Formats: sequence, C-alpha cells, structure tokens
Amino acid sequence: MPLLPDVASFLTTRSSTGSHSQPVYASTSFDPLPAGLKSGMAAMGTIGLISVTTTLTLLGFITYRMIYWRRFYEHPIATNQIFVLIYNLLLADFQQALSFLLAFHWISQDKLVGPSAACFAQGWLIQIGDLSSGLWVLAIAIHTFINIVGQKQIPAAAFFTAVAGIWVFAITMTIIGPASHGIGFFVPAGAWCWIGDEHEKDRLTLHYVVPNGPNQNPSTDRSNEFTKGHKALTTTTVVSQAVRDPFAVSRNRIMRTAGYMVVYPCAYVALTLPLAVGRVSAMAHKNPSPTFYCVAGALMAACGAVDVALYIYTRSRCCKPVSG
Repeated sequence: MPLLPDVASFLTTRSSTGSHSQPVYASTSFDPLPAGLKSGMAAMGTIGLISVTTTLTLLGFITYRMIYWRRFYEHPIATNQIFVLIYNLLLADFQQALSFLLAFHWISQDKLVGPSAACFAQGWLIQIGDLSSGLWVLAIAIHTFINIVGQKQIPAAAFFTAVAGIWVFAITMTIIGPASHGIGFFVPAGAWCWIGDEHEKDRLTLHYVVPNGPNQNPSTDRSNEFTKGHKALTTTTVVSQAVRDPFAVSRNRIMRTAGYMVVYPCAYVALTLPLAVGRVSAMAHKNPSPTFYCVAGALMAACGAVDVALYIYTRSRCCKPVSG
C-alpha cells in the first residue's frame, strides 16, 4: 500500500454504471458558502494579502542587504543571531499568510470543500506556517533569555545547527500526517482547511503540543524571565556615572535589544491565542461559530504584517550601520 494514496481515486467514486465520477467531500465542507462565512473569508484574504505583500517585500529587502552588506553595515548581518531568527520568523509568516490567500479561491468557487488539491495546499501552508512561526517565536524567547540571564552568546556552529534543525523538525511534523493518512488529512475545519476533526490526536501531537509551548503564556513566562534577568544585571553591578565602563555600555545595549525582542512572543500570543482557545473548545465538543473562526483567522493572518512592523521598529537595535 503506497504511503500517499492516489489523489484521483481518493477524491472520486464511481457510480454503479462506472460512467460518472463524483467528489467525496468531508461533512465539514460548505457548498455553497454561507453569506457570513463568505464575508469573513474576504476579511481573512485581505489581511493575508497585506501580510504576504509586506513579508515578501521585507524578505527581498533583507536578502539584498545580506548580499551587499558592506554597503550598509560594519559586519555581515547574516552572522547576527537575532537578525537570523527574525528573518526565519518572516519566512514562516509568509507561508502562513499565503495560506489565507486561498480564501479568495473559495469565494470565487462559492464553496469550501475537501479533500481537494486547493484544500490540501491550504492545510499544508497553515500547518507548516503556524508550526514554524511558533517555533521561531520560541527560539527568539529562549535566545533572549540566554542573553539576559546567562549573559552568553550561543556559539555560531551550535546556533546555525539549531536553525537548520528547526526547519527539518517543522517540515517533518508537517509531512507525517499526510504521509500516514493521505490527502484526506487536510479537510475543511472551520473557515479554512486544516487537520480534520477525526484526527484530533494528530492535532495535539503534530501541532498544539509544539507551537503552543509559547502559547502556554510566553507573554507572562518570558516577561518574568526578562524581569528576573534585568534584576540580576542591575543588582550585581553598580557603575559610577563618572566612569565610562565599556562592559556596562555593552550590557546596557544587550538589555535594550532584549527588551525589544520580548515583543515578538507577546505579539504571537495575542494574535494566535484566540484560535488556539477555539480549537481546544471544539475538541471539548463546544464548537465556536464560523464568525469566531473568521475573526481568529484574520488575527492569525495579520502575524506577518505585525512582525514586519516590529522589525522595522527594532532593526536599528539589531544591526549596526556603517558609520560616517
């Protein structure tokens, strides 16, 4: 038995005469789309388009500066660990935002149906996009914590090995479901396609257990860590105003940079927690309304645009420009 079953045979069944083929869709499909759901999809698609445009533009801009860094910076920005983490977060945001552009496809077809090729594509993009976004946000939080409390710089070899490992892990976790269950793994689930209700265990093991490490309230956990680190640094050393201490100046710069990095986990939680709560509620057989999913989806679609705005605000703290 092949690992991934034939898509055509899975999606169609023959009538008794064998002369016609009809799609076999999940019970969670909508055909046609309810008016309220269609409006919600339009909102999700529009916000997704904004995020796709902003993240793609910024990724292009950053890539250009990575190649021609000597024109803009004193050191290659590709070796700046904070910068690399944010760059990879934007790559994850782009994939997640891209999934919401398929809302326009469903609107044009006046239906949300699956299993289908479009449904599989949307489910795949949402799965890898949201999963990897959570992992990169967690990586930023951990990196910030190490800088503040440990006052250490992660060795370059270990850091870039971890970067590659995160992507390998995210891709593997995304492949496992379709490889085990076929194209029917991604079906309509609320206002878009994702892991079907019949695969609740897979939702927990392949998605929520990992990215919701940050969602087990990093906004408080990491903020508390930052506060503890701040106290540790400020209480262990007293610097005289009359003495210019290069180490103290460097430490203060780390503190400022770390303070800006804390906003990434906080933003992620604020934008994705409503959907996580809705999914958990659905697993408890208290299904939220389609309107709720549309609002939660619109917030999640905004992750890319919000992270772009945060990068623009924090970039001067991450990369030192060429002076003079």
